[in-house]
Amino acid sequence: LAQREAQFRFILNALPVGVSWTSFGEKRESWVNDAVLRMTGLTREEAITEETYRAITDPDDWNRQAAEYARIRAGEADAFRLEKRYLRLDGTEVNVLLNVQVFRAPDGKILQEVATIADLTELKDISRRLARQEARLRFIFENVPLGISWRYTASDGTVERYINEAHLRISGLSRADVERDTVFDDITHPDDRPLQARLHAQLLAGTIREYSLDKRYVRHDGSVVWVTFTNQRRQNPDGSEEHLSTAVDITELKRVQEELAA
Repeated sequence: LAQREAQFRFILNALPVGVSWTSFGEKRESWVNDAVLRMTGLTREEAITEETYRAITDPDDWNRQAAEYARIRAGEADAFRLEKRYLRLDGTEVNVLLNVQVFRAPDGKILQEVATIADLTELKDISRRLARQEARLRFIFENVPLGISWRYTASDGTVERYINEAHLRISGLSRADVERDTVFDDITHPDDRPLQARLHAQLLAGTIREYSLDKRYVRHDGSVVWVTFTNQRRQNPDGSEEHLSTAVDITELKRVQEELAA
C-alpha cells in the first residue's frame, strides 16, 4: 500500500495540471499536487484551506464559483467548470480553467471532491496579443485610402470575405451589395470586362499570380470612376485559396490626362 501510494503521488505531482482532492468522511482530508502550489503560489498548508483560495481569487470569479458550489450543495449538479483568475501574493495574475467533480453516497451526501486547474495564462496572453494585432491591422485596413477586398475560400467551399470602407466608397456599393459574388463584375464597364476576364482566367489557371489593369466602375447613380485594379491569388497547402484585390481611384488623374491630351 505504501508503494502504491508513493507511485500515485509521483504520478499526480508530475502532472502539469493542478489536482486537489478532498474527502468528507468522519474526518475531512485534503491533498493537492505540486502544480497547484506552482499556480497559486501557496504553501501546501495554505492550499488545503478554502478561505486561502478566496483571498487570492478575483472577487467576481469567487462569486461565480460560490454560485456553482451552491448548486452542488443543493444537489442540482455534480460538476462545474469555469475560467477564473488567481491574484497571487507576489502580484502576478494567473488565469486558470477550474473543473470540479463531486462523488455522492446513495443518499446524496457528498463523499469526495476532485478539482483540477489548468494554467491558461500563456494562452490568454497570446489571445490578447492577437487581439491587439488584429485591432491594429483592422485600423490600418479601414483607414488607408486604398480600396481593399479579401476573399478566402476554404477547401470545403466555405467563403469568407472582407471589404474595407474605401473600396465601398470608390465603387459606390453598400455592405449588402457586396454579398453577391458578381457585384463587382456587374458594375465594371462593359468595355473593360473582356480584358479583365482574360486576365482572371489566367490567374485561376495558375499561369500568372497577379494582374493589374485600369478599368471603370459604373456606379448605381450613373457616375463613372476610373481605378487601377490589382488582383492576387494564393493557394494554401490545405487546399484553400485567397484572393486579395486593391482599387486605387485614378479618376482625377484620367481627367487631367484628357485635358493635357486636348
